[in-house]
Amino acid sequence: MPMQFNRIPVVVSLLLAFLWFVITTVRADELKYVLKDSTLMIQEGVTEFDSLDFWGLDKHSIKKVTFPSSLRKIDNYAFRDCSSLKEVLFSEGLDSIGEYAFANSRIEEVVMPNSVRYLGKCAFSKCLELKRVQLSKGLNSIAWEAFESCVSLKEVTFPDSLSSIKNGAFSQCKALERVTFPSALEYIGYWAFSECVSLKTIDIPASVTHVRARAFRCCENLVSVTMPDSLETIEEEMFENCSSLERVHLPSSLKFIEANAFDGCPKLDKQKLAIGRKVKVDRDAFGDSFLTRFSDRLSDVWWGVLEILFWPFIH
Repeated sequence: MPMQFNRIPVVVSLLLAFLWFVITTVRADELKYVLKDSTLMIQEGVTEFDSLDFWGLDKHSIKKVTFPSSLRKIDNYAFRDCSSLKEVLFSEGLDSIGEYAFANSRIEEVVMPNSVRYLGKCAFSKCLELKRVQLSKGLNSIAWEAFESCVSLKEVTFPDSLSSIKNGAFSQCKALERVTFPSALEYIGYWAFSECVSLKTIDIPASVTHVRARAFRCCENLVSVTMPDSLETIEEEMFENCSSLERVHLPSSLKFIEANAFDGCPKLDKQKLAIGRKVKVDRDAFGDSFLTRFSDRLSDVWWGVLEILFWPFIH
């Protein structure tokens, strides 16, 4: 009986030998980085860095990263979940920071070079120890949830070039006490500053034409809001559950106040808001109205009647 030959271990051994040959024959000047004493130094000449460049490296051991002047792009997810990363030194010349690039890291400060033109979605989201952010002077837009849940963030410096703050950009930044918007700002997205419980005042510049629904929802310590004459609509739930809100300056251009815009604001006296006669105010703009409660109650009764009538058929 001929002896059976199992080829699988042989193939695996050959593959492992080949990989070992490739790894051990790569010259030092071909590597994109040097790791020394928990500091990752990206080599001069490298123009792009992504998560695949961590081949053979324990990214959880990295505490500091330095980038060369040649670097133009940090790709999506490049340093995501680097759980020990605290310090990042960017160089002028960097143009793009990708989606989730530093999400879930322990970065404490971001000083962005003025060459940066693109900041991706969730780029620094859930960086729980991030305290200070200085944005690039060339940045036009802050992407979706770029700094979402950065619960220690206290200070943000916006550039004069900024025109758009997208959805959830600073949502749940619970330590953020003050924001100074640039004069070029035009758009504040959905949930942009929701649950920023340390914010006390908001002064929206005259350049802003749209503040979307729930933008400042659940800002529990917000006391005063000034809105510009460029706004026509206070969208739904914009200031819902801002339980400390006392003063709101409404724009003369205002046409609509949507549902639950000021629901859960017990300290706000709507009689002092000076709402114009032509403004269309949703019946639930300041919370559940009598009509809504009556309608809901009637609906409950109606469904109760239907259940009794059709009880034999549904049980």
